[in-house]
Amino acid sequence: MKVFSGRRFDVEKKKVKLPNGNMMNLEMVHSREVVIVLPVLNRNTIIMLKQFRPVIGRWQYEFPAGLVDKGEKPIESAKRELKEETGFACGVIRELTSIFSTPGFSDEIVHVFVASKLKEGEQELEPAENLKVLQINLEKVLEMAKSGLIKDAHSIATLLLFDSLRKK
Repeated sequence: MKVFSGRRFDVEKKKVKLPNGNMMNLEMVHSREVVIVLPVLNRNTIIMLKQFRPVIGRWQYEFPAGLVDKGEKPIESAKRELKEETGFACGVIRELTSIFSTPGFSDEIVHVFVASKLKEGEQELEPAENLKVLQINLEKVLEMAKSGLIKDAHSIATLLLFDSLRKK
């Protein structure tokens, strides 16, 4: 039974049968797909956002991210979000992986991309977006994550995956 329907997600209450035969009452969040993009400016510099998040009432360090629009492929969404939020268009973009952000209660899937060969342009921010574009040394960003300054789970996962792949 659907108990809420919104722009970003729906909430459903449902009784499900588990593989072991037990029954469980669940409250499930059905989300639109999400993309996140790690923009590589050059060998040592990446782009991050410092964005105000009203839900938690604080500024967050994150990578460009957003919802996949209806009829849009995740790679198209990634390019669009990168351009809208940072002003940069990418010459090369590739998907690293897809992750479930909170599979205990949500089916939200996040497609993780890395973008390079960036060309600077104009931002196209939505009225509710309040953010600053930062160009930061990659090693400093890794330290920011290790020290707890970066708290966004999607951004941390993206950063650590990117860092491990670049070392191969």
